[in-house]
Amino acid sequence: MKYRIEILRLMLASLVLSFLPFIASAQLGYGFKVGLNFSTITGEKETDVAGKQAETAKYVSGFQVGFGLRYNITDAFAVGTEFLFAQKGTEINYDGTGYHVFRKDNDKIIATGTDKQTIDVSNAYIDIPVLAYYKLGRVQFSGGVNVGVLATSRGRGESIFNGKTTSGSTLPEIISNLDYHYLTDAAAESIGTELTTINLDGASADIPKNLGAYYAFDSGDYSLYKRLDVGGNVGVDFFLNDALFLGARLNYGFLDVTAKNADSSRAALGADNQPILRDDKDRNISLQLSLGFSF
Repeated sequence: MKYRIEILRLMLASLVLSFLPFIASAQLGYGFKVGLNFSTITGEKETDVAGKQAETAKYVSGFQVGFGLRYNITDAFAVGTEFLFAQKGTEINYDGTGYHVFRKDNDKIIATGTDKQTIDVSNAYIDIPVLAYYKLGRVQFSGGVNVGVLATSRGRGESIFNGKTTSGSTLPEIISNLDYHYLTDAAAESIGTELTTINLDGASADIPKNLGAYYAFDSGDYSLYKRLDVGGNVGVDFFLNDALFLGARLNYGFLDVTAKNADSSRAALGADNQPILRDDKDRNISLQLSLGFSF
């Protein structure tokens, strides 16, 4: 047994010694960067019950800031990693058939009609890209993989609903503020205490003005956006001098960032008056423009 341990020690020492020239020739570098993100979430867009495409998604801007570490293997080639705080998201617009849920005295009243929604989604990630760099003069190319950990997830917007209850009562136009905390909102939750009084099936009813992300769900725990994302990236940097550079990088997510149990249809409810779940693939895509220093 002792003989085997000594052999393993010798093998380990030989392995370390064989890499000493490589380690000695490598130089550790570091840097800082700040800039803008232009991002959206790609995926199948929703159609309403009439078959019309009712949903669109637009690019939104956010900021990113962080630092990086790099091993210069040669004058041209390096590997490294970065630690970035990056704002990503999208602007969702929906205009088509829809529904509205009313909760009164422990009863659930459903209305159907048309719904027009605008939601600005802002997801803050801690991004950790692992990169290979190749420098050619003042131009540096990079590529690698990116791991993103979701830190915060918000949605803000408005819903304008027109329709009738299932008993046939015509409703006034209902304007709701959408104030979504995707990681913490509870099922059937409204936000704050602001109420609007309407005539609901022949009786006066106070309805919440501000709705949470999972207001249409009766019970359960939900988080629409997943905590982990993995993607690939390619980029190019232009050095203005030995340290200062301008950079551009494209990130494309490999994983579906939305959870199936919380990704619900805006067009209609199911036969049990529960949200219809959508089994589509939604991926992050972003273009990063940055100003940085590399030493």
